[in-house]
Amino acid sequence: MSTNTSTQLTTTRADTSLLPAPDAWSTMSQMSAVLADSGLMPDSLKGNRAAILTIMLKGRELGLPAMTAINGINVIKGKPTVTAETMAALIYRDHGDDSLQWLEATDERATVSYRRRTATQRQEYSFSIKDAERAGYPSTNPNWKKIPGNMLRARCISNVARMAFPDSIGGMYSEEEMEDMQAQDGATPTVVDVTPSGRTINTATGEVIDDPTMTGVYDHLWRDFNAATTQDDLLAAWNALKAARKAGQITADEAATLTALKDTVKAALAAPQVIEAQAAPPVVPYNELERRVGLVSNEDGAHEVRQDALTARDAGPDAGGITPDQYATLDKHIDERLTVALPF
Repeated sequence: MSTNTSTQLTTTRADTSLLPAPDAWSTMSQMSAVLADSGLMPDSLKGNRAAILTIMLKGRELGLPAMTAINGINVIKGKPTVTAETMAALIYRDHGDDSLQWLEATDERATVSYRRRTATQRQEYSFSIKDAERAGYPSTNPNWKKIPGNMLRARCISNVARMAFPDSIGGMYSEEEMEDMQAQDGATPTVVDVTPSGRTINTATGEVIDDPTMTGVYDHLWRDFNAATTQDDLLAAWNALKAARKAGQITADEAATLTALKDTVKAALAAPQVIEAQAAPPVVPYNELERRVGLVSNEDGAHEVRQDALTARDAGPDAGGITPDQYATLDKHIDERLTVALPF
């Protein structure tokens, strides 16, 4: 069967600016104070202004309105979590109504077909009750016996979200994953094969460590960044990303996602040196970017404008940059220019 059960969730595109502007921060602080004393918050948030503000900040990163974030994000063991349903809603918002399609959803197995907005081919991912048993979930979490179909679908969504749509979920775990992590809190994390194809998971978290079924330049780059343990590894992956972008093997959005991953890995390595010893590129305003798009006549020119547009998008309007919607418009116009300039 092929069905689409897109959750109706009011969201906006994620806010990519690093910090709220002073007036936005002031408004959020005032809102958190009112909500903390309103008596309408969940027990864990009543009177807890700091926790409410933290959840609002996480929701802002994901493009969720304040109350939607408060209702949909929970902090479990110090980690922000959302339901698998909310994860799916964020993916549908960012990558379209056909980004996730259920091919099978029973009490024995869940199989989802997925595709990023800019991908040319769909991929499939399955998680079965046998996979869950190998990981030890049913023996520690009763929900796997009470509602196995729901748990299989939730695990399917969260694993696919982490593999293919990390930009949409902002590094969060699903509540269902955290339930399993809490249930296995005393277990020793180990990695085991759970499918004949060689997919491996961490039995304590359910996180997919490796999946040989992932294909394509983007997927390999994603794996290379995640596998980096030294600055040299990270630099090699970064150079491969730039080469792939110049050759047109990955899209601008995929390059932006991988660049964000690079920054995350770099921070995790806590290295004192920077990857590229060069000054930060200047932020080009929208009008100038629009003018330069009109002059694009080849792939090199398109790549240069796209890189400047990405820098402007990351900087945000407060720093003289552009909004995500303006970036999307520029990216579309670049593709149109290339169609005219390079008809073959």
